[in-house]
Order: sequence, then structure tokens, then C-alpha cells
Amino acid sequence: MDIGILDQLEALEQRQVALDREVEWLEAQELSLSSDAAAGGLNIGKMREFTLRSQKAATEAQMIVNGLDALMKDIK
Repeated sequence: MDIGILDQLEALEQRQVALDREVEWLEAQELSLSSDAAAGGLNIGKMREFTLRSQKAATEAQMIVNGLDALMKDIK
């Protein structure tokens, strides 16, 4: 396999690991926000941060998928 492809694959793997950590944070925040809401209190700042980070994570996930698609085309 081409070294350039291996390097790109390694970079995508590193991005996936970072995305996995971000998803773990988002899951924890989702539980925290649910608890806050159940207790009758909503923290708008936490909700805004959760929303922004969720959107960034979704964008990053799509970029990883696009990168993998491009690599698959290069390999073929």
C-alpha cells in the first residue's frame, strides 16, 4: 500500500479517536442536561455549548467519512 495512503489513513484514525472522545463528552453532557431539566433548571450556556459541540462533531464525522471515501477511490 502507498505510504501516502497509509499516512492519510493514520490521520483519519487519529481524527476518529478524537471524535470518539468528543462523543463521550457529549453523552455525559446529555445526561447532565437531562438531569438539570428533570430538576427544573435549564442552563442555557450548557445547552448552547452542547449544541455547538454536537454540530462540530457531526461535521467532523462527515469529514472523516468523506476522507475514507476518497481513500477508497485512491486504492481502487
